Amino acid sequence: MAKPGVESRAGEIVALICVLLPLCLIAVSLRFYSRIKYTRIGVDDVLCLLATFFFIGLAAATFVALAISFGMGTHIWDVPPENGIKMEKCGFTSQILYPPALGLVKVSILMFLTRILPAVHVWKTPLRLFAAFITVAETAFFFTLVFQCRPVHAYWNRAMPGRQCINQPVFYYVDAGFNILFDLIILLIPTLLFRKLNVRKKQKYGVIALCSVGVFTLISSVLRLPYLHNLNQSDDPTWAIVNMVLWSNAELASAITLSCVPTLKPLYVKLRLKYGPPSTSTAGTGSNSKKGSSNNSSNAWRSFAAPAVVADKADGAAHYRQVDEFSMESRGGVRSSSNE
Repeated sequence: MAKPGVESRAGEIVALICVLLPLCLIAVSLRFYSRIKYTRIGVDDVLCLLATFFFIGLAAATFVALAISFGMGTHIWDVPPENGIKMEKCGFTSQILYPPALGLVKVSILMFLTRILPAVHVWKTPLRLFAAFITVAETAFFFTLVFQCRPVHAYWNRAMPGRQCINQPVFYYVDAGFNILFDLIILLIPTLLFRKLNVRKKQKYGVIALCSVGVFTLISSVLRLPYLHNLNQSDDPTWAIVNMVLWSNAELASAITLSCVPTLKPLYVKLRLKYGPPSTSTAGTGSNSKKGSSNNSSNAWRSFAAPAVVADKADGAAHYRQVDEFSMESRGGVRSSSNE
């Protein structure tokens, strides 16, 4: 942290990370507990876990730049010269970890959507292609950041003779523009995807959570733009970078946390059935009453784990019943095929 008497905003970053990082870890832990206990782990879960690891690395690099008094969050004239290179190394580490973390979250959301759709749903291929495009783009951003200066260590050694770097402000604007576009598309996908599906009201909560990811990440990306501009124009970068760091960490932590919400439905229902108020149904007497109560609990679980969904197809109306969290089977109308 900053020395006494030195103006610093490091406390704002520390407070944010200390709040959001534990929430993120709790959400991911509950996600995997729910998957292992009640369903199974899928590609979307693995991608979310990888995004969490990258986020932890980014947060750690930020903490190092703050806690060891390298100067982040203070004015540039208060940073000791010997700490300049150390701070630049921490900044470099944070930069290269951000694209893969953000990209993995986006792809995880898309893979989750493909996971809950019927096997023959027309949206599956476009979603996978979009996920592949995001993967390629974020990989390109990652390697561009790694090799933005030649040689690589010229990034933190600004006095190196013959130092050559890309036009960093232009790259940052291009990166931000692509991420805003990705966020906008991801925000619209659940709306378009479920618009024609007859989903029970309780089942829409997961869709709302997915939309929340898109809304918050889109807002974060847009709000980062003026701070990015100020950072590129500032003569006091160690102070101007604080808002960028705050929004970057908030965006990642919130995206990971919110993307876990739809996967916690089995855990939520199991806890509700175990600890919630007993059924007030009075249908039946004696053994029939007990049987009715048992059926109520069973139906409550099935209404959660297997919501009724109506899917429209180009060649006619097909009615689907979700067998588990991952697949659906036809209930009359046009029969579904297992071939995608």
